[in-house]
Amino acid sequence: MTAGEPARRRANGSGAPALEWLFHPRSIAVVGVPSGDPRGGNFLRALRALGYDQNHALYPVNPRLPRAAGLPCYPSLLACPGPVDHVISQVPAHAVPELVEHCVERGVRSLQLFTAGFSETGDAERARIEQQAVARARSAGIRVIGPNCMGLYVPDERIAFTGNPPPDAGGVFLLSQSGVHAADLIFRLGAIGMRFSKVVSYGNGADLAAHDFLDYAADDPQTTVVGAYIEGVPDGGAFARALRRCARTKPTIVLKAGTSEAGARAVRSHTASLAGSASVFEALCRQAGAQLVQSMAELRQTLIALTSSAGRVRGPRVVMLSSGGGVGVLATDALSRAGLDVPELPGGTRRELASFIPVAGTSNRNPIDAESFGGRGAGEGDAERRRGILSAVARSGVADVIVVSPGIVQGAHGSRVPWRDDAPAAAEPGEAREEARAFASDLAAAQEEAGCPVLYVGRDRIWGDLGPDLEMERALYAAGIASYGSIESAASVLRRMLDWRSRREGWPALF
Repeated sequence: MTAGEPARRRANGSGAPALEWLFHPRSIAVVGVPSGDPRGGNFLRALRALGYDQNHALYPVNPRLPRAAGLPCYPSLLACPGPVDHVISQVPAHAVPELVEHCVERGVRSLQLFTAGFSETGDAERARIEQQAVARARSAGIRVIGPNCMGLYVPDERIAFTGNPPPDAGGVFLLSQSGVHAADLIFRLGAIGMRFSKVVSYGNGADLAAHDFLDYAADDPQTTVVGAYIEGVPDGGAFARALRRCARTKPTIVLKAGTSEAGARAVRSHTASLAGSASVFEALCRQAGAQLVQSMAELRQTLIALTSSAGRVRGPRVVMLSSGGGVGVLATDALSRAGLDVPELPGGTRRELASFIPVAGTSNRNPIDAESFGGRGAGEGDAERRRGILSAVARSGVADVIVVSPGIVQGAHGSRVPWRDDAPAAAEPGEAREEARAFASDLAAAQEEAGCPVLYVGRDRIWGDLGPDLEMERALYAAGIASYGSIESAASVLRRMLDWRSRREGWPALF
């Protein structure tokens, strides 16, 4: 325990992270619910959809409405009948100072300002109002999330800020200065089965900022992996300390925005953040043991790797199994460009594969062209033959990772080309689901037999329903297998994980 660590703990000595209370409010007031939306606006709708009001007090506030989304609506925060722990502000910027005073009077513990129009505008007077409002709240012991943010998603507490996110929790903690990026990660990754401990959209970060949430995530026993989208860092020293501490105990991935001159200008107008030097930030992440990524796609891909077997890759040797010789050739080039090896299979393995793969028009040296090997449609590949091929590859002894890329076929599931309208009826969802589960089960068995990760590379459909593809991704992820949309993405992830592991040599092993 470092000298400053006890200050991050609760005074009662429980050992819980100091901000634990922030994620477990006993009651929430949504102040400024819109008059024109019978469902009470985005926040009230999301909270009710996830069921927060079933076990907590939820107070809509709008002086012009008697009810909102079926709940009694109160004329002001002061009129709410019970204690209020957390307030979500949807009022205009000019009304925030009065709302802060009401929060002080009611003994509110935290205030989330969805309200925008402060320092991010570049207007000095608006920036002054933000500073004064936050200072007043802090003087009364109220912590502020925002302004200009979406706030909290806490599945275990039934707190959400948009849509219908997954109601069950997992181990991934996300912090993001952008609400759109936070929602993007929740829904895109949630669709394949990833689940989250907490997600925080913190906007301008005028009070609680990235370092506060990294400190929390480092201590949170529910969190196993941390991802962050950051535009600016108001306190470089505090951020560096928090990042080092978090990355030492949890795999931590950071996407830093504003690395170009134009991007830095966009950051200032989005969250009023100073982007800072890209090279300094890169050095900081490297020294801290965190992984810096360059795009939202890379952030998603790395989160998938860390929460699947792909994060356990230990070496650069790849056995590539695809349908189509040309696919294998280009895949080999992509893997080689990423600094990965594609070793030739031993003679014994090739002889075994010859019993499953026809000699004509195929290859069994690596990459392996297994003709119609795959799992997208009935008749696409015999299951026993597929399992035999996977088993032979798994026992080859030359693979640190096995990459499987099945072919694109029409199959028997009602796929239609876009220039015809006479395709057969689409498959029942259950049929696609069962097929995906069977294929994922075969890959999981091969992974266990090989003792190394298996990755799946999907190849974009050029016709047909995308539903079976999502079913495949979900089934694979449930089996602990990462799925990527291109061999280039898969190669990049593998290289990233190997380099990250190498940089962390001598540190606690986290993946």
